[in-house]
Amino acid sequence: MIQFTPPGSGCSIQFRAKITAATPNHDSYSSFATFSDPDGNGWLLQEVTTRLPGRVDPAATSFASASDLAAESKTALYGRFLMESGYAMVLTTTATEAQATALARSIVEAGLGACVQIEAIRSVYRWQGEVRDEPEWRLAIKTTAQRYADLERHIRGNHSYETPEIVWVEIAGGSEEYLRWIEECVG
Repeated sequence: MIQFTPPGSGCSIQFRAKITAATPNHDSYSSFATFSDPDGNGWLLQEVTTRLPGRVDPAATSFASASDLAAESKTALYGRFLMESGYAMVLTTTATEAQATALARSIVEAGLGACVQIEAIRSVYRWQGEVRDEPEWRLAIKTTAQRYADLERHIRGNHSYETPEIVWVEIAGGSEEYLRWIEECVG
């Protein structure tokens, strides 16, 4: 089970997934999301499948485990919550400038970000029980809420880190022309 609370909402969402057929490629499955709000009301969401428009690759019909299916469902529904805010800057980091450049280029070429700014930074963080202090390269990706789920999958699929930073920062306002340009680039 996976649980999360979308930013700016009072809802807590729990995801459960069940593979319904023991086939070699696990192509028969179902997953459900339970919504609860601060007042204690609950709703059962109908079956969530890989056919959520614009959120999950329709070709991705198999998952290695129920946990993988639940995680994919979470990403798909999370994107729906983010759609309300419109635009965002998504942050991630890489270990080298070459990795940052390759990832940035692939994001823009795939139409997942209108612009990616790359800057050298120094990160102090805890990883596997140790405090580390290392140089990194931060990518600031300008995109729309509608492209977030695809962008997150792209970063995860093309990143060298076991647990890459993927942080959504809502763009609350900005130049109308610039925001329109982001929309045109990532459509």
